Amino acid sequence: MTDRNNKKPGNALDMLRRNSHGDDSLFLRPDFQWGVLLFLIALAIRIAFYFILCDAQVFAKYTVLAREMANGADLGQRLLDVSPFYLSLLGALAKIAPRTLDYLPFIQLVAGALVCLLIYALGLRLFTRQVGFAAGLIYAMYGNGMILESTLEPYVFVLLFNGISIYLLTRAAHGQEASPWLIAGAGIFSGLSVLAKPNFILFIIFACVWIHFALRNSKIYNKANLYPLLYIITAMMVIAPVTVRNYVKFNDFVLVTADYGKVFFHGNAGATTVFIPQYLPGQDKPPAGELPVDYAHVVFRKKASELAGRPLSPSEAARFWTRFTLADFKKHPWKHVQLEGRKLALFFHNFEIHHIQANHYRYVRSLGYPFVGFGLIASLGLLGMVLCLKQGKRFALLYGVVGVYLVSGLIFVVNSRYRAPAVPYLCLFAGAVFHYTAAFFVERKNMALAASLLALACLLALTHWTYADQIKEYMGAVLSMYPDLKTTTSTN
Repeated sequence: MTDRNNKKPGNALDMLRRNSHGDDSLFLRPDFQWGVLLFLIALAIRIAFYFILCDAQVFAKYTVLAREMANGADLGQRLLDVSPFYLSLLGALAKIAPRTLDYLPFIQLVAGALVCLLIYALGLRLFTRQVGFAAGLIYAMYGNGMILESTLEPYVFVLLFNGISIYLLTRAAHGQEASPWLIAGAGIFSGLSVLAKPNFILFIIFACVWIHFALRNSKIYNKANLYPLLYIITAMMVIAPVTVRNYVKFNDFVLVTADYGKVFFHGNAGATTVFIPQYLPGQDKPPAGELPVDYAHVVFRKKASELAGRPLSPSEAARFWTRFTLADFKKHPWKHVQLEGRKLALFFHNFEIHHIQANHYRYVRSLGYPFVGFGLIASLGLLGMVLCLKQGKRFALLYGVVGVYLVSGLIFVVNSRYRAPAVPYLCLFAGAVFHYTAAFFVERKNMALAASLLALACLLALTHWTYADQIKEYMGAVLSMYPDLKTTTSTN
């Protein structure tokens, strides 16, 4: 790839670039017109999805908690189990405009179309218009993305917030001069992303290192270490109110949520397999009088206190389950090395694991429609990551955010909700594959073209044909838990 401001004539890669500055009017610029077209395509696909496939009961946890909160109920420690941003958003809607919750799946699908525009904007900034449009179109047609967007979970806001953050950081690094406002804006949206899903804190750590090296030659401050400091301060200013609320309300230091120990147990405890997490017996069966959603967090805290022999605070309970699980690491290290290797392979596999019945129902039904699957995105994305290695510094942020969600999956659980935030960036690398292979064809680099196509075929085989027995076992377990899925599964 060449820098977008480089106008020198060159090879076929340069010839594929576009010039978006020829028209004075924004509405006449090709970049704007292609962006509008992409948004309309993504929106049309999502409208069709909403009326054809969006008929299963959405995940009810957040709506139940939001309505309770809007009615003045004290949720107690349940506040520490869920996304603070999303619960606050739904709580405000439940109080101000309760009917809005009925249409929220559609509203979130519209937001998903905006994610396609963010991908396109990143493609314009880092690659070319063609790459950005191809990447946005791939995401627009990603079936499980629409399933997750329409589920009442914070997924689509995670994509919006971290996408804006990465776009602002990219502008700061590749513009004429880095602006403190861009860095501060990136920090704000990174903080919002953490409040939507706390594992993005891993990206904040990575971004601080990236900012130091990417902007160390900036002329504004002459001291590059001020930029990482500005970034992390603005991010923490967004996160801090939740941390303070947690400390004041529960007399406990909880940065955002206190469920990491529970999820770490699910993904790594003794009986865990790559497809099926370990659960505590009866964790999802609340007694009479308790809120009938997501009761497992309460069970985990109670069980931790019982095993510890004393009452534990939420943060102590999270650390208890982390230590409990690490003890199994020490006892059976080779088993866990194998498990992490399987998680790594599963992260890029075509099969979508859903631990929410409504999501799995929609996924099974969606297989009868011509949506893009994760395996194709992952295969193209991995090949694109290899092809872009020569300019790895330019695309370091994209490599970093994919790596953050990969590491998060290895630490916790690899399922569709946890790996899906990496999809927009895999789509950008996937779009780069079309760019490079077209250039290889035009320049008659037959060996490079043949090697790329062969590598893609191998990746497609690995992401689609492995884990056949495990998938069959997993589907059997799901169908035993949800008998009403049998008819739908058999027809697809």
